[in-house]
Amino acid sequence: MYQIICDRRTINRVSPLVVIASRKRILIVDDEPDVLEMFSAFLTRKGYVTHRAANALEALRIVKRDEVDLVLTDYHMPEMTGMDLLIEARRIAPTIPVILMSGLADMRTATEALREQAFDFLQKPIESADLLKTLELALKRHEELAATKNETESGRGVGPIFCSRYSEDPSITVLELNRPLDEYSEKAFESAIHRLMTDGEIQKSIALGLRNVTYINNVGLNFLLRAFTDWKATGYTVVLTHLSGPVYKYLKMLGYLEYFPNTLTVQDSLTFFPSRN
Repeated sequence: MYQIICDRRTINRVSPLVVIASRKRILIVDDEPDVLEMFSAFLTRKGYVTHRAANALEALRIVKRDEVDLVLTDYHMPEMTGMDLLIEARRIAPTIPVILMSGLADMRTATEALREQAFDFLQKPIESADLLKTLELALKRHEELAATKNETESGRGVGPIFCSRYSEDPSITVLELNRPLDEYSEKAFESAIHRLMTDGEIQKSIALGLRNVTYINNVGLNFLLRAFTDWKATGYTVVLTHLSGPVYKYLKMLGYLEYFPNTLTVQDSLTFFPSRN
């Protein structure tokens, strides 16, 4: 048994987050009834609509009915674990954010969850402020990505990269990376970027989209660092956008969210580019 760690100010204070949370539907999954009740009561006070499931199979039935905006699930459950639920839920609804929780997790488990595109992995007991912030980020990112699915025009695919011009400003190149950022894709990304640069497909303003990057490690991080350094040295401006859950978590853990200019959407990145200043 565990609890959400909170104080009276967190419980009673009405903040802008409550307005944002209003009517957002959270599915809470745990095999302990007391835990379900505790999370449900807390999140209801914060403006969310909550659904409960005592196991993964029940949760999947709810996901199939398209009744929720986010899944918050325990990791250790009988029959199907939270990881199993994550994988199956994303097959049903590929864009639904899934947040896993565990009091017995190690770094290997957390890394595996992020590789399977969990938005985050929270260690119990959970600070209420951390939980609310994670929910806010997951729901906002999900909402923004859904709203901007078609924000770019058709473009050109080169291996692991899809290159297009931003529909509202053709001077901005949108590069969508479509493989994990690791030692297996590093050379393919470098080759694809070289071809696009040689063919004159890449403009001086680049929105580097990472929504389809399901995994990143130190090799992938070093690739991003080199790319940013090389582009900057030759007069290009680059902004990371549409960060997937695994990329966001990884960069945040290592303190690189402040290093890389990054935004939720291409639209948000316009202020970074010289043409918009």
